[in-house]
Amino acid sequence: MRMKRILNILRIDSINGTRDKMIIYILLTPIIFSFFFRVITPGLQSFSINFVTLK
Repeated sequence: MRMKRILNILRIDSINGTRDKMIIYILLTPIIFSFFFRVITPGLQSFSINFVTLK
């Protein structure tokens, strides 16, 4: 009985989520940010800073 109710709530939420565009943005934004972070990160690992001191 409980599992059927939970699945029904999830079904209703998924239907309402497709109507509300903000829900789609909230779900997709972390995925997009993680993709860009993965693309940028290898370039940052090879980045080094050299300091010059004058005597």
